[in-house]
Amino acid sequence: MRDRTGAVLVEERTPGEIHVTIDRHEQRNALSTPILEALLDGVRCAERRRTRIIVISAVGEHFSAGADLDEITGCKDDRAWFDAMSNLTAALTQSSAITVASITGACIGAGLELAVGCDIRVASHDAFFAMPSVRMGLVYDPTAVTRIRALVGPTAAQRLLVLGERMSASDAHGHGLITSLTADANADTSHLISQLDTSIDAARETLRLINAAEPTAPRWRDIHHRSLDTPERAAAVVRARRRTSDKSAR
Repeated sequence: MRDRTGAVLVEERTPGEIHVTIDRHEQRNALSTPILEALLDGVRCAERRRTRIIVISAVGEHFSAGADLDEITGCKDDRAWFDAMSNLTAALTQSSAITVASITGACIGAGLELAVGCDIRVASHDAFFAMPSVRMGLVYDPTAVTRIRALVGPTAAQRLLVLGERMSASDAHGHGLITSLTADANADTSHLISQLDTSIDAARETLRLINAAEPTAPRWRDIHHRSLDTPERAAAVVRARRRTSDKSAR
């Protein structure tokens, strides 16, 4: 299903797994307000279907070169664009599904903000990352800044956010900006999803705790107690017992 712009595709590839794909490769998947709104609609569509995994990806060589500069004016009229960007990243961070960004090529500015709004980032070796907002005279969204700093630490955050340095995929992986570095982001994303499939609920809640700025003890206890009594956990214990039994029998 394509949105009204024709540049965002929403499809359920397997039950419980929805892919929201940017298809604007002629513009290096630049993010205009209509594209951001279409991506938000895709995430909300996935939520309505109670999907377990949402994958954000892009057609072509690049994940996203950032904001669509044909739309950005450099004045207060840009607030509508930033509101659309903020709404999208909020929907991703608050989603009940596990969100995954599958990244190739350029992941710059708003593209990087979109990626760090996801729980997990899988990147190909050709990916590169940059956040040139300060060079453009902009103090960036505090939520994105906080998330990037939490992922990479203050020094690497300064390189990205203040100096506007371009970070290679290997550098980004070393600093913790991306979760997995691979020759083929799409293939590795599929492999990662297959690994999560047997323990999706526990994985989702653990990711929430990892990504939370200050997870509260009562919330953690509630999540922990609920996870003790789930079909997924019971099945996992059975599998673990079988593995132990098989090893003992050798």
